Formats: sequence, C-alpha cells, structure tokens
Amino acid sequence: MERTASPVGPGDGDWPALDQLVSGITHRLLHNHSDAEDAAQETMLRAYRAIRAGTVPHDRRAWIATIAKHEAYRAHGRLRPAATFDESSAQQTDPEPDLAPVALDRVAAHQLLAGLDMETRELLVRRFALGQSSFEIGVAMQMQPSTVRVRLHRSLGQLRRLT
Repeated sequence: MERTASPVGPGDGDWPALDQLVSGITHRLLHNHSDAEDAAQETMLRAYRAIRAGTVPHDRRAWIATIAKHEAYRAHGRLRPAATFDESSAQQTDPEPDLAPVALDRVAAHQLLAGLDMETRELLVRRFALGQSSFEIGVAMQMQPSTVRVRLHRSLGQLRRLT
C-alpha cells in the first residue's frame, strides 16, 4: 500500500468501470438483484472510505474485487429464507430454548476480555464481533493490516493462556 496526499486524483481508476466490475461480482455470487446491488453499493462505499483515509492499493481492480467478494459473502451470511406460515406449523409449539448456556458464555467472554488491555479488546471485538477485515481494522485503528494480523495472533495466544 502506498500513501498519497490527495485521496482522489489522477490515476485513481475509472470509477464507472470499477462499479461495473463490482456489480458483476456481487450479482454472480448473490443471484438476487436487490441483495447484489446492496453489496455493490457497500463495496464502493468501503473503497471510497479507504481511499479518503489515504490507503491506495497498487492494483485497484484486484483490491476492489476482493472487497466485493467479501461484501457478497457477508450479505449471503445475513440472508435468511423467508418463513412460511401454515396452520400445521402454527399448532406445533417448540419448547423454549434454554438461554442459560448463552448467558454463561457471555459472562465468561466479558470476564476474559476484562483481563486484556483496551487496544487488544478493541482489536478482538472489531475482528470477531463486527467481522471486520485486517484492512478495515487497520484503517479504523491507524495501523498496517500486517500489524493487525500479528496483534490478533498474539491476542488469541493471550486468551488461550487466560483460559
């Protein structure tokens, strides 16, 4: 990655062509026009924000294609099939799920995180709770993606030692 003084300038690429590339990728992966357009729009926003933050990759097409794939996968994970209602399913009642294990897991997670410094907690929350990539975390926390990966690796080692 190289840093530039101007976030958008000559040589930044042909945005309409990049938008078309992104749209093609998201449509191929999602097969739903509305979801694909949402993922494409989010991809372009992420790319724009990264460039505004001063991060300019050498191979813009490959970089934005990767963001598009990640957004499509992220959108695919959020999609749920629509629930259908019929009378036979309305009469069947499922037993209430036991929420105690979930509550205990949350308490244990909070206790583990409390044993870490603030920056390490933020790093872990951004990666595992928010699902941000090393690049996105790096932009938000003002560090290189490689540094983010090393710190994540070390943080997971710290958590293993605490358990």
